[in-house]
Amino acid sequence: MDPNSPTVNSEDWAWYDHYLRLEGVFAFDSGRAVGLLAAALLDKNLSEAIALSLADNKGVLDSLLKESGPLGTFRARIDMAFALGLLPEAMHRELHLVRKIRNEFAHHPDIVDFSAEHIKDRCAELLGPRRYDPNFAAQDARHSYLHAISFAIFTLRFALQPRERPAIPRAIDMADLFKEIML
Repeated sequence: MDPNSPTVNSEDWAWYDHYLRLEGVFAFDSGRAVGLLAAALLDKNLSEAIALSLADNKGVLDSLLKESGPLGTFRARIDMAFALGLLPEAMHRELHLVRKIRNEFAHHPDIVDFSAEHIKDRCAELLGPRRYDPNFAAQDARHSYLHAISFAIFTLRFALQPRERPAIPRAIDMADLFKEIML
């Protein structure tokens, strides 16, 4: 797929514009910083997408999404975004790979960049845009990681486009409910 081709819709390449901005943000950061901070950006986007998919009650949302809440972990947010229909199944699996790579950087101080074999192997499993364009190739593990994250953030934003937040149900008048049941 060539972004200059007349047969390609410009929206098909909007994710790539997002990737270029993301790559620019992290251009001068160490591999470890990219591994941690890019995943943190994805986590933030997951949290925002989940919040926009649930009824608008700040207290409840804050309680659910805070670190000690039921949706306070990267893992829980990935699973909830999938359960809400914000992510396709293959991307759900891929985001768990991103999470595992992020955890490697977070919990192993000896891993400082994307050159560690097991990091490169996991990054090779990340399909990102290759899922839709088999000819697409990232230049290295770091770029595969950033492509996957950028593609996931774009997917989340796209999934939210036509959505409206669910309304908070009105209070039920128990007397009316009882009458309804008895009739």
